[in-house]
Amino acid sequence: DSDVRKLSPRGFAIYLEMQHSYRGKVTLKESSNASYPAVWLNIDNSQAPGFNLPSSAGSAHLTIEQVRELRDALNEFLSES
Repeated sequence: DSDVRKLSPRGFAIYLEMQHSYRGKVTLKESSNASYPAVWLNIDNSQAPGFNLPSSAGSAHLTIEQVRELRDALNEFLSES
């Protein structure tokens, strides 16, 4: 069923798993932080050609307000493209 959200092995929601245009991996996963709602935005370029550097992966722990800021910035990009 397409309405069933994928879950991590620990039972947290996986909102996005995709390959970006340079063949790296982008994921957006629910955080286990119990203090406030948050997500992890992960970017792994280790499999992307030309990105085989120790700094080719990164993560950001985002609050709801930060996710809204990111959404708004992406919407602005989309409206200008």
